[in-house]
Amino acid sequence: GMLTTLALQTAENGIVSPMHRYTSGWLRDAEGPVRLFLRTGHDARVRRILDATVASLTERGAIANSFSLTIDPDAVDDPADPDAFWASADFMPGRNAAEAPSYPAILHDLYVRTTGDAAILSDARMAFLEQALLRQDMDADGLLPFSGDETYRWLMAVTIGETVPEAVGWSAGSSLLLAHAAERLLALGGDDALSEVGARARAGTESYVDPEGFVSPIRFFDTGGLFFGPYEDVSTQPLWLDPVDPAEADARNVDVLAERLMGEDGVLRSNDLGITGMSHGFWLADLAALDHPERDRAFNGLGGLATPSGHFEEGHGPDNDALSITHQADGMGADAVARYRPWEGGDALAGMLRALIGQGGDARDARLVLRPRLPNGWPFLVARGLRFGGVPLTVELEGYDEGQVIRLERESGHGRTWDVSLSLQAPPGRSIARVFLGELPFADLPAGGVVTLPDIPLTDTPVTLTAVYD
Repeated sequence: GMLTTLALQTAENGIVSPMHRYTSGWLRDAEGPVRLFLRTGHDARVRRILDATVASLTERGAIANSFSLTIDPDAVDDPADPDAFWASADFMPGRNAAEAPSYPAILHDLYVRTTGDAAILSDARMAFLEQALLRQDMDADGLLPFSGDETYRWLMAVTIGETVPEAVGWSAGSSLLLAHAAERLLALGGDDALSEVGARARAGTESYVDPEGFVSPIRFFDTGGLFFGPYEDVSTQPLWLDPVDPAEADARNVDVLAERLMGEDGVLRSNDLGITGMSHGFWLADLAALDHPERDRAFNGLGGLATPSGHFEEGHGPDNDALSITHQADGMGADAVARYRPWEGGDALAGMLRALIGQGGDARDARLVLRPRLPNGWPFLVARGLRFGGVPLTVELEGYDEGQVIRLERESGHGRTWDVSLSLQAPPGRSIARVFLGELPFADLPAGGVVTLPDIPLTDTPVTLTAVYD
């Protein structure tokens, strides 16, 4: 159902638009479709989205928060001098020069690592991605403003008890996004200047860590102090952006979020008015990255947050219903919060798949990471239509009282061996004692509730493993 929604909200030319109160493409709104399309094997759709976004911005001559839906991407040529073009293009007209321009680099990195298609990173594309980061308005301490168009800004105003946040403080979210984007683009071969930008932005993000261990969303202009609590859309970002090898600080941040904001239904709420539709996807993915004991409760909360039609809205009220439940033809008043959205639903379901499958790795190195998990005592899980390096992949996981059976199979005829890093988890109170590859002991592993196996070679022959509980 969500894939149908996202397909409908992606124009024929590849540009993503909510098409409800909004009739343009938006830099950040592509995140949900890109993440979910990549996790469900729709690589070609993602390539079209990324190419069309850059083509529309090229046609406009600006790195802008929003852009036209009406262009023909195939008729737009790259600039003759990409570096000069993007260095002098209009930058975030009508908005503060931060936040949204970080998303293209992050999404290109995800695309390349999932598909192995580094050909997308032409000189012209890299010039665009680099300038989108280098031209953001960051001070010497790594602090950046809010763009003034963040989806969560009005709900966050309720939380911090102020007017819209861009009027009163610096944005932790902008620093987090820029730090991650610069680090990832540098790893893709970006300009060396990104090293200094990334380091400064990373130092800025660290300044938002409260002594209690959580990430505060804002530093106030007048006092220089941090807001005293976490906020769901921002404080979940460190692990959402980079789930590899969570640090002790990540775990403490998540623990504080669970202690202070998590309700009985598993959903984070920092105020009594509402939350955005994608924040729960961030939260579920964070818990999954840590194998946190609250993961299953948050997984169940995803179903309670979805609307009856299976959508996730721009805003959800305290009872999880859509924050706006009526329609006005002029698109204002009671209908001011848009309901039919690609970003929120895409991220919510991408977070769900990260919790269930945990697919990661880098297709360029033929290294696949899988962390399949059975929530709530599910007896089995089958994921078909996954894709890695352009090759279809199936993951099956069956649970029994005695252990688990895991089967991995990829489409044949592709030659290159994949190295699969597989992590398994026993149910609460149980421990994985032994793992067999076929009928043979796979490795001498220490028993534990979570076991990461030595790399498993996956060729055109399916692999079956059995994990036995103690």
